[in-house]
Amino acid sequence: MPSLLKRALRKILTPLIWDYTSAELQCSRPTFSQFGEDILCGFFFSRNFKGYYVDVGAFHPMLLSNTYDFYRKGWRGLSIDANPDVAELFTRFRPNDTFIHSAVGKEKGHIEMALFADGAFNCSTDQMANVPEDIRRTARLVKVPINSLATILAEKNVRAVDFLNVDCEGNDLNVLQSNDWSRWRPKVICVEDHADDWQQSEIVNFMKSVGYSLKYRAVFTSIFIPEEIAKAHATSRGLMAIA
Repeated sequence: MPSLLKRALRKILTPLIWDYTSAELQCSRPTFSQFGEDILCGFFFSRNFKGYYVDVGAFHPMLLSNTYDFYRKGWRGLSIDANPDVAELFTRFRPNDTFIHSAVGKEKGHIEMALFADGAFNCSTDQMANVPEDIRRTARLVKVPINSLATILAEKNVRAVDFLNVDCEGNDLNVLQSNDWSRWRPKVICVEDHADDWQQSEIVNFMKSVGYSLKYRAVFTSIFIPEEIAKAHATSRGLMAIA
C-alpha cells in the first residue's frame, strides 16, 4: 500500500513540479541583484572569463548582490562593507573572497555609521535624513574605519579590477572620487544613483571626467564602461564581450 501511494503521489506531483520548477528554471535566467544588474553586467564578459571584482557596500554575500553570480562562476575579489555584523556571513558563504570591514571615501580615520535591522538602510549619519522616520528611530550608531578606495586596493595589492560595484546609500560619488583612476580602471562599473536627472547627474559627469560612458540603466543603477570600449560597442551589432 505505501508503494502504491508513493507511485500515485509521484504521478500527480511530478507534472506539477516539472511545470512550475524544473522547466521554468531551465528556461529562466536567475538574478541575485535587485534589478537584474548582474545579468546586464555579465553580458560584457565571455562565459568562461574569471575576473576580479571589488564590491563597495557589499551588504550581504547573496541577497541583493551584484557580485554573487560572478562569484558562483569562479570570479574572486574584495567585498567591502562598513557593517561589522556581516563579516561572518561573508566568511561563511564567500570564503574565497576577501572581506574588508571599512567605510570608503576621500577621508581617512573613523566616521559614525547608523545601522538598522534592515541593513539596506545602513548609512553614514550625515545621510540619515534619507531614511524613513519610523526606521530612523531604530538606528544603532557605531564608529567604523574609513579609507579611500585607492588605499584599500593598494594595501591588498590589487593589480587590476574587472568589475567595480558601488552601492553606498548616498556616498557613492565620494567612493568614486577616492579611487586612483590612473592606476585602476575597471572594465565595467555599476553605481547606485538616485538623482532625478540621472543622465546628467554628478556621478555621470564625474565618470565622464575620468573617461567612462553611461551604457545601461537599471532602475536606480547606472552601468559604465570605458569610452573607447563604448565607441566600439556603438559600431558593432548586438552585444560584444569586453573580456
